[in-house]
Amino acid sequence: MSPREMGQVRRLGAMAVCVWASVCVSSRTEATPTRVGLVVNLRVNVDEQRGDELAAALGRALRNREKVDVVAGAEVTRRLQPEGVPEDCVANQECVNRIGDRLDADELLFLVLVKIGDTIQVDATWASRGGSRTLSRDQIVLDNSPDDESFQKAASGLLPPMQRKAAVAAPSEGAPTTKRKVTVVETAPNAPGPVPVAIAGGVAILALAGGIGLAVTTRDDYEAALDLGCDQRTCGGGDAEKLDVLGQRGLVTNVLFATAAVAGLTALFLHVANNDAPVTARSVKIAAIEPSITSIGLASVSDGLALSVGGTL
Repeated sequence: MSPREMGQVRRLGAMAVCVWASVCVSSRTEATPTRVGLVVNLRVNVDEQRGDELAAALGRALRNREKVDVVAGAEVTRRLQPEGVPEDCVANQECVNRIGDRLDADELLFLVLVKIGDTIQVDATWASRGGSRTLSRDQIVLDNSPDDESFQKAASGLLPPMQRKAAVAAPSEGAPTTKRKVTVVETAPNAPGPVPVAIAGGVAILALAGGIGLAVTTRDDYEAALDLGCDQRTCGGGDAEKLDVLGQRGLVTNVLFATAAVAGLTALFLHVANNDAPVTARSVKIAAIEPSITSIGLASVSDGLALSVGGTL
């Protein structure tokens, strides 16, 4: 392998590292669910504790129904003290963004609670952090002592319909690990699922690791040969054969780096295509065995390297 070829190996390695890093970052982003904050910004005939209790109950119902991460109730009050929430905050995008940052929430629901006789009236306004959209939601009327069914019904109209990243609910204690409540996502017919993305990403990582390891050892052996004043034109016998072997190893290294780059770009493309596909979601109970990669191996064979990937679909 000549110094020029070694430079090509290094450039291919750098490109593969960049592709691998982009795949890792995009996968980490995909794992973060949408977070919704319920903020009580006005109470009439409702004390602070009762307001926190109602907001927390609505938050639990919203989490169970929409499969999103929710922050509500006393936790919101604690995070927003001592300034609290201005009554006109929902009309001020700067205030909305500030509240969203304090709660680490992507979307906010501003609640106005008014107790009238034996009922509590809830007026909700939805707002997005970092955007300029606000939407008034349908008015909710609850009894003084609403049950879980009432909160579930009330939560059905709190969020406007749009695609969100679902939060996976933790399994209940004592439940079998292979059975849990999940959200089934129906994608477009040609949309790739998570398994091809994971396989392509795994191939990219393994090819990159193998290429780097082989490049380092090949470079060391080649530089050792050059230190002896040996090249293919002046050396004979075993030394020339050794340089031929080093050249073959350099070729394998190039192939591994190219494989890492192609697999990484493929994983990134599949990930983007999967996110862009229109989806609708419905909640069901199933016996779930999640797709996973259980084994990835890289082995040396007589004429090169062998890559193996195993898992369940």
